[in-house]
Amino acid sequence: MSGETFACVALVITAVAAFMYIVIMGPSRYHRDGVVGRMYFCLMDCPTACCGCFCGICFGCSYRRGRQKWTRCSDHTFRERNWFMVIFYILLVWSVEFLYLFIALPELQVSIWSKLISYGLVMVSEGFYALAVFSDPGIVTSREEKEAQQFAFAAPPAKNKKHKKKRGEENVAASSCDHVTKHTNAHSDTTMGNGEKWRKGKMRQFLLSPEAEARQNRKYIVDGILYAMDGSSVGGNTARNPSSSSSALSSITTTATGLECSTCHVPRPSRSKHCRLCDYCVRRYDHHCPWINNDVAEGTHRWFLLFIICHAISCLWATWDMYAIMKAFLVQNRAWGWSITLTNGLPYFLTPIDYLIILVTYQTIAACLFFFSSMIGLVLLIFGVYQMSFVFDNLTMNDMGKIDDAITFVLSLPSLDEVYREAMNVWQCLEVVAARPPRKLRQLKPPPPDFVPGSRGDKSYRKKVQKMLYSDLKGLFDRGVWNNLVEVFFPYSHERKRDRVGRTEGERRMKYE
Repeated sequence: MSGETFACVALVITAVAAFMYIVIMGPSRYHRDGVVGRMYFCLMDCPTACCGCFCGICFGCSYRRGRQKWTRCSDHTFRERNWFMVIFYILLVWSVEFLYLFIALPELQVSIWSKLISYGLVMVSEGFYALAVFSDPGIVTSREEKEAQQFAFAAPPAKNKKHKKKRGEENVAASSCDHVTKHTNAHSDTTMGNGEKWRKGKMRQFLLSPEAEARQNRKYIVDGILYAMDGSSVGGNTARNPSSSSSALSSITTTATGLECSTCHVPRPSRSKHCRLCDYCVRRYDHHCPWINNDVAEGTHRWFLLFIICHAISCLWATWDMYAIMKAFLVQNRAWGWSITLTNGLPYFLTPIDYLIILVTYQTIAACLFFFSSMIGLVLLIFGVYQMSFVFDNLTMNDMGKIDDAITFVLSLPSLDEVYREAMNVWQCLEVVAARPPRKLRQLKPPPPDFVPGSRGDKSYRKKVQKMLYSDLKGLFDRGVWNNLVEVFFPYSHERKRDRVGRTEGERRMKYE
């Protein structure tokens, strides 16, 4: 393979890495209004325009109809829940991992422990990927499934071992079968034991009991700033106590419920969202990831983060392994050190291009894997740090989107007096509902009366309010770094402990009865 071929391969890998960075980070708040954001929107529109023209030529129709055909195809592939991206990931990444583990790695002269680490990192990262794909993201049980959930977690009737007859057993079994038949006919879904239920042809397994899910739904307060309250749940409180604003606000925020989802017909818990691709509400929703064909939310956020971090470490470790292979080859052939000795005894100084030609010619797989793993590892590392910055503040991408919307609304008010009043309303609400008390907004002073709209002073004041709102709204769910990490990586530890203690006490009572 010549240097030109390697340059082409390197260019392709660089383009793939740049494409992944633009697709992943383009719609983020950091790049949304910048160059990367514009590149993202152009990149998303280019396939529609080009493929629409191609479809129009191939199928003999107009450009408009060709664009419509491609739009339907792309919507099904990228904007509807399907396994295309998962299959693409398996074909791409597993092929590269096969080349790395079974072709390139055996050439590396290192200890067996180093190779075991290489194998282990790959296997662990793919294990976390499988958990992210197949785990329950934290689905909120809809109204139609409430009875199925209660029946799935219902305790079996106590058995009287001394006075049980065969006919009685048959009657109990018959009545139980009748109950199951009535239940399944009423809901057109099949309910099974152990919290499992067939829904739309797929087996639904209820992760939490009704009581545990109710506690989990109330884990975060409905703040009324980012997540709207149901007016019917707060009307009584405001009517009873109209005089004291602080006490009224406290009673409202502690008893209010979220708006009812029009699809699931249940009040939305705070920080939840109805995923239109998965067609259910999910607690602590972050985003829907097509690479795992699942929501990154309460139940899958930890597996997604561990997969990203472990996969980034695996790529960087593979980069080091490939570097060791190429270095050993150069040392063995006396080409390490930017110079070699020719047969006539004269030194020849090597350039980076010379090294590229040598490595591509004699270490093709190692060179390509080195470039691929380093670029992908760097992209994953950046994305992992980006995600962990949210975790440290107990925020999600959905939370940040709502924070952006709330701040945009405040800053879009026509006068600075209205901006100040609305910022003070946010501050008063945060004093009651925020896990971390607001520190910045309490320092905000009223604007001077002589500011002209659109002037430098007007823009400076709005920018100051923007920074204060960002700082205090990010503390809405912040309970400290350690507690935030525990909430993300162990979301159900407290509920499972309570269920385990409750089952133990129940078994103890049944034993003595």
